[in-house]
Amino acid sequence: MRNILISFMAVLLSAGAVPAVTATKIQSDAPRIDGSLEDAVWAQAIVISAFAQRDPVHGAAPSESTEVRILFDDEQLYVAFRCDDSAADDIVANHMQRDADLNENDSVSLILDTYNDGRGGYFFSTNALGAQRDGKLSNEGHDLNEAWDCVWACKAQRDSAGWSAEMAIPFDQLRYTEQSEAVWGINIGRTIRRKNEEVYLLPSPQEYGFGGGYRTSRLDTLRGLGALRASTPFEIVPYTQASSARDFEAFDTEADNEVNAGFDIKYGLTPSLTTDFSYRTDFGQVEADEEQVNLTRFSLFFPEKRDFFLEGAGIFDFGERVSRRGGSISPSTLLFYSRRIGIQEGHNLPVLFGSKLTGRAGAYEIGVLNMTTDAGTFIDEVEEERFLTAGNVLLEEDD
Repeated sequence: MRNILISFMAVLLSAGAVPAVTATKIQSDAPRIDGSLEDAVWAQAIVISAFAQRDPVHGAAPSESTEVRILFDDEQLYVAFRCDDSAADDIVANHMQRDADLNENDSVSLILDTYNDGRGGYFFSTNALGAQRDGKLSNEGHDLNEAWDCVWACKAQRDSAGWSAEMAIPFDQLRYTEQSEAVWGINIGRTIRRKNEEVYLLPSPQEYGFGGGYRTSRLDTLRGLGALRASTPFEIVPYTQASSARDFEAFDTEADNEVNAGFDIKYGLTPSLTTDFSYRTDFGQVEADEEQVNLTRFSLFFPEKRDFFLEGAGIFDFGERVSRRGGSISPSTLLFYSRRIGIQEGHNLPVLFGSKLTGRAGAYEIGVLNMTTDAGTFIDEVEEERFLTAGNVLLEEDD
């Protein structure tokens, strides 16, 4: 009995002893992002290979070898994945669309909690074809907002022994606070699709369900970044738009000419607190919604894709949690739905002015949003003109 007890305690200790991940500062040229891992600079990185299964057997050793290396310079974080596979011809890779569900493919993933508080973070994933999937995590990883698109690079290559991938993530795409020694939360995963096998650096319990791999409350620690300089964004995006229309079937009609102009401004008050302003917001370049057929009496749910509303969108997610805000699944008690701004009774209303403040200040997450739309005239039984203003404020404190 004593021997059994000692062995059981040893297993518990070894399972909990997950070493911290260390990033290495580049001392030469940055790697070329092509998926090959042949650049000599990768030899400077510390090899990370202590993975364990989440599925199908929690805590078991992976059936295939996985190695990860992390480098960084003043501008970007570089991550290399080497995924050996004893049956390389059976690797599943058939998605190239941005933000496709790469869980259906052989893929690798990276989670970064830049505030190291377990409340949220950033998600990056790619498959053996080099497809890009990214998003923002909030509510301890319960919510994944895939409408957020980071400007980053990744490539992958296949060979007879498996496949490899490289990622380059600019620091100015991430929000974090300046520290003398930056410490982030991190988790790294790999999916071997034909075996229905998922391995992680720190696998979450199977009881967490399908989205358990996104949990930011259970992460390893990333060290070695040193004193990272946090950027404060400043962007001005102006636009002009002209149109001309004329009814040639009508007699003696003049062309209806229209010129619109406006701008968006993003300014970082602090590295973790951002304000956005918009005048006559242009949504013409927004990604189109996926076509859906509705055979029910209920309205469809379309995710928010307008850039102005994506910064800090997770702060305004309160009500019933939903795991994928980029999908079409609607939470039944979502109390704030930004897609309704600019629409009234099925009519489009131009957004005249918008202002937003999002981010963190100490122990608080702050979200303030105000939008003003143009006046609209809707004719039914009575002609009515409406001038609409929408506002929302949320202040949330760390537990």
